[in-house]
Amino acid sequence: MKNHLYQTCIMFFCLVFLVGGCASHAQKTPTLTEEPVLPTKTPTEITNQKTPTAVSTITNTTTHSPAATLTPTTTPTNTLIPTNTPIPTETLTPLPPTWTPLPTLNAENARKLLDDLLENNAGCRLPCFWSITPGKTTWQEAINFLETFTMILGINDTSKELRYTYFQIPFPKDMGTISHTYVFKLGIVFEIRAYNGDLAPAFFLPEFLKTYGQPGEILIRTFREEEMNSRPFLLDLFYPDQGILMEYSGGNVQDLGDQLKNCMEGMNSPFIYLWSPDQKMTFDEAKKKFLDTKSLPEPIPLKEATGMDVKTFFESFENSGSVCIETLKELWP
Repeated sequence: MKNHLYQTCIMFFCLVFLVGGCASHAQKTPTLTEEPVLPTKTPTEITNQKTPTAVSTITNTTTHSPAATLTPTTTPTNTLIPTNTPIPTETLTPLPPTWTPLPTLNAENARKLLDDLLENNAGCRLPCFWSITPGKTTWQEAINFLETFTMILGINDTSKELRYTYFQIPFPKDMGTISHTYVFKLGIVFEIRAYNGDLAPAFFLPEFLKTYGQPGEILIRTFREEEMNSRPFLLDLFYPDQGILMEYSGGNVQDLGDQLKNCMEGMNSPFIYLWSPDQKMTFDEAKKKFLDTKSLPEPIPLKEATGMDVKTFFESFENSGSVCIETLKELWP
């Protein structure tokens, strides 16, 4: 009896030990369909994460599962667009593929080029000035040429459309600092304002009239009395169909009592204002745009100020190279 009870207990404890060992082994061995859970972020979490200020290099990465009793496997991550790619704040206009900056000229070659431009105006006719033409020449083309022998004094963007650019010209020191102004509209030369002193013979008054013909309008302005031995006298030649306004000053002004007389001698230093002929402009519009009417008197048409019409003025210069005009003092301040 005792032996039978003893054998029964032995068999019970063996059975318990066997079942416990199997259960323990089942907990340690994952099934074939079970994969390790990896920590992940959703695309939204990645997009919303703080973007570093420095630009980092993004490379392809792989994530390895933990190695337990299974054979390690490699699971590639999804390809995401990096959120730290810098976004440009301005849109720059790309340069044309054919545009290549020219090398800056040395002082000697720059001077030779300037002398040729003053003498020949780059072989072109106004309003083309030094090979730059309003309504045609682009910003890149103008800069490419001018920067080879001049220096930019300043750039002023007055609006999204208009840019004023000032170039210092390497004139002789006795002329002081002289600059030419180029106005660009939407990247194209819009207007040119230039002064060459008396260094451009083709623009001396008699030669200029011979080349460009009879102006559409001629206006003058002066002062009634001298101040500090000076009485400015200005002559405006307006060519609306050619996009040209030339303002000459000087001459030999004589006081005849109630009249002033000027024979237009030595008028060799014009201020030059140019625009595209396609841009229709009246003299009043050109006056407001280009001329000083604050410190100088308002221009008066030649016929009204002198009794001489434009045709007579032009023919006199054409025949003799000069003309004398007289104007009443009372017309002027």
